[in-house]
Amino acid sequence: MKKRLACLLAGICTLASAELVVKNLPPSLERPLQGNGLLAAEMDAQGVLHLRSKKATISELDYNNFVMHGLCSEQWRDPARFASWNLGKVELLAVDGQQGYAFDASGDVCEQLGRFGQPGQNYRKRVAERTTVCQQGQCGK
Repeated sequence: MKKRLACLLAGICTLASAELVVKNLPPSLERPLQGNGLLAAEMDAQGVLHLRSKKATISELDYNNFVMHGLCSEQWRDPARFASWNLGKVELLAVDGQQGYAFDASGDVCEQLGRFGQPGQNYRKRVAERTTVCQQGQCGK
């Protein structure tokens, strides 16, 4: 019994510490994605960044925080580098790929969101205007 428990715990620890698997990402985009609880990240030829979370469900709060602090903050810090990524859309899906959200990251949307970061402004409403819900692995337009 103790051996089984030890094997189970070792497996869980291995999964919890799994590194982000990236495919077709600009090197400068890999680092900002680290530490966001992601399993995989892939950029397609149309500028869609497909992200797979370690979480079983993506809540609106998780999603909004990722957009503002994981994505848009990069545009605020280094606009030229952000522009070089040519992001059109960012899809953040749960671990099984069935549920999540997609954010229209084209243009200067993050810069605009930053302007609305003043006290009394609701950034979640602004993010929602550029968001589609993903269900059964499909993200609407």
